[in-house]
Amino acid sequence: MIPPPLHRPALFGTARLGAAVPGTALLLGLTLLAGCTGVLPDGGPGSAASGTGAPATVTGAPATGSSPDAPARSEAVGTADTPATSAHTSGATCDDPPCYGDLVSLGDVPVEVAPEVSGIAASTRPGYYFVVDDGTGTTSIEVLRGVEPVGRVEVGGMSASNAEALSAGVCAPGAPDRCLYIGDIGDHIGRDSVTVYRIPEPDPENLPSTPFPAQAWTYTYADGPRDAEALMVADDGSLIVIDKPEGGGKHRVYRGAPGGGVFTPVTSFDLPSPTRPLQSLLVGNVVTDAARRADSVLLLTYDQAIEYTAPHQGADPAGFPDWPHRQVPMPRQLQSEAVSYLPGCGYVVASEGGPIAEVNCT
Repeated sequence: MIPPPLHRPALFGTARLGAAVPGTALLLGLTLLAGCTGVLPDGGPGSAASGTGAPATVTGAPATGSSPDAPARSEAVGTADTPATSAHTSGATCDDPPCYGDLVSLGDVPVEVAPEVSGIAASTRPGYYFVVDDGTGTTSIEVLRGVEPVGRVEVGGMSASNAEALSAGVCAPGAPDRCLYIGDIGDHIGRDSVTVYRIPEPDPENLPSTPFPAQAWTYTYADGPRDAEALMVADDGSLIVIDKPEGGGKHRVYRGAPGGGVFTPVTSFDLPSPTRPLQSLLVGNVVTDAARRADSVLLLTYDQAIEYTAPHQGADPAGFPDWPHRQVPMPRQLQSEAVSYLPGCGYVVASEGGPIAEVNCT
């Protein structure tokens, strides 16, 4: 019997569309044009050439070159949803580091490798990425060099219901090694509990041939089941989750102790409105992923990327909603659901539809 062909999922998923507000004819037209590629066409709202938007907070020169260890890249795709004045323009200066350059397309993750990319973590080895698929029954993470598959890491004991997050962080406070945290935290049905799986970060050039032993941490929410797609790891080893309210609205930030237990609410906040709303008109202005490093937190939505800068060294990352923030370059992607800081400087954004784009620092 010939197996059915692999395909990308319907945009935003059936459950999300059922609760969505009506979209405009233009939005639907762009969706049809994009098809299953996950990339928005040039020229309309959401493209680099489509208007001005918010005042610039950062300027600078475009990125030049890449690490010799990094995979081959295709041509730059521009700054997309972030207006040109909000990214880096030739001849300008950067008054607010880090200074980000133009987004560069890495290509598409093969559909047979990960049909629904929902989380990404950049390896400490430049050019390599770990991604997780959010399909029911996921048992592994995929290892990529650029978008080319390198191998697969089976996670011992994992059979995720809805793995929506993948983050890298400390294995223990003060420890030099890193771990990967796979968040089975998506919830459209009201699950009694969610699970985060922790494994030591694999070496992408020396992958294990047997399942990686994992620690499975089970959590409940203090205020009842929540849908979430964003997971971060604090320096003390605690986990920070940002929920995904249906249709947008106020988001809640939760913290859970290492090892499992209860996700306790810490604060709530309203997302800044995107300068050029498009996909958020359909599904709401919601957080689809988050990443952190010592001095900042990066939030991803369907229409924007927002970077929050810590006011001082050692600031609690769970308090990021009160930090100064700015919009940073965002690729022309449909359903951007994964973001990770790069080793050194820069970040990478992945669409559930397959495309991955990277932005380095100037």
